[in-house]
Amino acid sequence: MTSATSSQRAWNVRIPERFLKKASVAISSYYWREHRQEHKHEAVSIALQRWLDQRFDVVLEEVTELLTQPGSHEASEFARMLERVDAPTSDVAPETVQANADDLHPMFSGNRMLSADRLAAMMGHFANKGIELYKTKLNKLLFYADMTGFYLTGRGLSGAQYVNLPYGPVPDRFEDMIEHAVKLGAVQSAGMPDKDPSVRLIKPGNEVLDVLDENDRQILDWVAENYGSLSTSAITDRSHEEKAYKDTRPGERIAYAYAQFLKTLPPQDLLKKLPRAGC
Repeated sequence: MTSATSSQRAWNVRIPERFLKKASVAISSYYWREHRQEHKHEAVSIALQRWLDQRFDVVLEEVTELLTQPGSHEASEFARMLERVDAPTSDVAPETVQANADDLHPMFSGNRMLSADRLAAMMGHFANKGIELYKTKLNKLLFYADMTGFYLTGRGLSGAQYVNLPYGPVPDRFEDMIEHAVKLGAVQSAGMPDKDPSVRLIKPGNEVLDVLDENDRQILDWVAENYGSLSTSAITDRSHEEKAYKDTRPGERIAYAYAQFLKTLPPQDLLKKLPRAGC
């Protein structure tokens, strides 16, 4: 049985051909450029499928518990998604469902379902560190936090999908996520009278959301320590130099697999004294 068939059997989803083709070309180019090793795209594609299969197995072992845990945000989000898809009057076309399944491929969401509450808590954590936060800088801190979490644990912190935009990586639907965080009281969005009206400063809110564990907070603290003192322009420039940004095209989603290529990585034993991150 081929790796691709195994992946379909386990997940009943198709690994997007556009992702395999693009990734295979980039990986082949890397091996030739860095090691002068020539590998056929077909061989790289098969190896990549096998590598993804191993990652999927980790998620598969956790998915049942994750989606049936009473009160969990992931279970609630899945229940709402299921109701929309299974509603008798649903007007969701089958091709739209397939497109959404491709968009929510685990490699693009950090092996975690999107949690707006976790993303809000991450914003609040950074705001409470005393960092001067404009939206552009906050975008970059969230990107580095999710990627660092994936590098250390095999899972992102929020489940957000990051998109290549002109000012660097940005979480998909970021404006909606900011609005949600403000409604929850995790942060406040304040205008700057002496600046352009569109410029918003993100300040601490009145609520601390209890959705992050000790591992999550330690990862956020490490990111704040290593990136928090950078100016908005400096952290934007830094993000533009990351392989995750340079190797994707404008408007494309960024695979979390790029986490291993971040220019600044934490020590792999950063979380050794703490239990592994939970769901």
